[in-house]
Amino acid sequence: MVYVKLLLTAFFWGGTFIAGRHVSQHLDPFTIAFLRFATASVLLLTLAYRREGRLPQLTGGQCVLVALLGATGVFAYNVLFFKGLHLIEAGRASLIVATSPAFIAVASALFLHDGSSKLLAHPLRAAGIPLSILGAIVVISRGDLRQILSGGVGLGELFILGCVLNWVIYSVLGKVAMRSLSPLTAVAYSSAFGALALAVPAAMENPIKNFSNAS
Repeated sequence: MVYVKLLLTAFFWGGTFIAGRHVSQHLDPFTIAFLRFATASVLLLTLAYRREGRLPQLTGGQCVLVALLGATGVFAYNVLFFKGLHLIEAGRASLIVATSPAFIAVASALFLHDGSSKLLAHPLRAAGIPLSILGAIVVISRGDLRQILSGGVGLGELFILGCVLNWVIYSVLGKVAMRSLSPLTAVAYSSAFGALALAVPAAMENPIKNFSNAS
């Protein structure tokens, strides 16, 4: 079931690139990100309450972790995600983001000393990490590696690379957070924190005009 859930995660994740590319042509990035996670937060907090019988109280340290999760995996990731999708096609963005597992494996081995260390110790498996990164370089440079050296990489690609960086931080911090919080609690609270952080810049994007432009 773990692999089935991971497969479904990839399936639903893929849909966000297509939907995100479409909606980013009509709404501003902060507005999109806020609407996305305001909706998700209501659903997740309701589910957490029903599953656990109450909304768990957080300690000071847990609040800091949840705030960092919201700042990286929700706030920064989504703003960069929609800014990037406004400039480049969904398939191109998804191939760049697909390098996240490689960087997460390296970061986990360095900072968490978990099972990723064993992965890196296996020569054939470890070879997949630079191969994945090389593939991203080919995609970013559109097959011409000289573009990277000459500064030919576009702003859209840089935004999506920022997504990768923030998702790596989010994933490593999430592993730490789940030592004391359930996965549902961690994602519900981080989504809520991220939505609150997104509310202010979203309000500055003239949401009434944004909604009038929406199909």
